[in-house]
Amino acid sequence: MTKRINLFMMLIVVALSIIKICDAQKTISINLNKPVVEGMINARIDYKNSKIYFFNRNIHNNSRIKEGMYSYDIESGKVETIFLIENVREVSFSPDFQSAIVTVLYKYELFKKTNSPFLNSSIQDYQEVYWYINFSSRKMDWLGESLDGFCWINRQEIFAQYYDVSVEPSQNYLAIYNLETKKLKKICDTDFYDVFLLEAFNDHVYFQDKPTEFPHINKVLDINLSTGKIERFTNQRDIFDGKISYSGEYFLLSSYDERKKVPYTHIFDMKTRKFLNYRSEYNEVSYTWAQDANEFIEIMEINSRFRLNHYNIDNNVIQKYQINVETAASSQLDNFFLISRTIYLSYFNNLFIANLN
Repeated sequence: MTKRINLFMMLIVVALSIIKICDAQKTISINLNKPVVEGMINARIDYKNSKIYFFNRNIHNNSRIKEGMYSYDIESGKVETIFLIENVREVSFSPDFQSAIVTVLYKYELFKKTNSPFLNSSIQDYQEVYWYINFSSRKMDWLGESLDGFCWINRQEIFAQYYDVSVEPSQNYLAIYNLETKKLKKICDTDFYDVFLLEAFNDHVYFQDKPTEFPHINKVLDINLSTGKIERFTNQRDIFDGKISYSGEYFLLSSYDERKKVPYTHIFDMKTRKFLNYRSEYNEVSYTWAQDANEFIEIMEINSRFRLNHYNIDNNVIQKYQINVETAASSQLDNFFLISRTIYLSYFNNLFIANLN
């Protein structure tokens, strides 16, 4: 009798832990002929001020549009010019959106002809380098040829890998660099040939030893910026990407099953140090946290169509939606954001808006 009761109680616990999935799959219609903003690349959202910051490369050579960084005000719908600059490949905005680090492919003849602010005799032709731009002071600084990758720690500091084989002995170390004071604080040497920096949060940086092959599947490591101590973050070894919620309570981790050749999304609880009962299988997915820490959305490409999953961690409920676009191409999906059940989708270098209700 006791065994039956225990078995019954176990079944109840299992039943309560099952994720609820809404049966009705709704359709979100996005009209690709009517973008809200054209020419949007590297889109990032400022939830505090309800703005989307982006870079416009002017790929259509429109004489009315200048290459540079802009912001889109969600409430008013107005676009504001932040900083005009040409010949930029990628943009990484600071956490307060008052500055940015841009990736530039150096071209001496072009930069000399156009009198580019990137012109610098110390840089080799066709070398990919980083520049720091402060929007208010209009100051631009080359970050040197040894910077091999970075992530933002705060509004003016980055955590970076410095790798230089041109000196003897060769240098390979991790450090904190203050972009305003130009002071470099070495944290530790590293035996890793290359690292993939995932996230920085609360005096910790989460990264991977990145092998040369793709995808860079490997274990996640945790470095304490105060002590320089490096520890294993999880025992799972097949992680290739990750994103921490805005509150720091949860960590979305993407893994790849080599045997099944299938990627998955997992939710790691930073407080309990355990994975939640969630595992999403997908193909060509992108994901992002909503403004509230307990919600995230993921978009997957299935049979040339986009499907969106909206997951609420507190309620343990998944709502599924079909995004109705003419052609789903995950390679053209730059980013997307969720505010009050409205999704802002940066797709094919344009911004589209749709409601989840």
